[in-house]
Parts: sequence; structure tokens; C-alpha cells
Amino acid sequence: MDYANVPYAIAFAVTSGLATLHELQTVYGTEDLWDLVEIHAVNCFNESQIDHADRH
Repeated sequence: MDYANVPYAIAFAVTSGLATLHELQTVYGTEDLWDLVEIHAVNCFNESQIDHADRH
């Protein structure tokens, strides 16, 4: 199911625990949102690389 009223990047940030919806509405700007998404994506990639290296 997709989010009908929330942009995917905002839903991603909130469900990933990167920020609350209130923080995104009051504290962080659009650039901050994309920075949070990038940081999380890079961390996930790095963790998967470490997991892959540990299995081999």
C-alpha cells in the first residue's frame, strides 16, 4: 500500500525514526530531509557491505 497524502521521502524519514513529522514540519527544511535520507541510505549500504564481507 502506498501513502496517499504523504510524500515518500517524508514517510521514509518518519518510519525510519530519522525525524518526527512535527520536526519535519517545524525544524527541518527540505534539504535537511534529503540529507537525512542520504545518511540513512549510505548507512544501510555500508552495513550490508559489512554483513556481506563477514559471510565470506
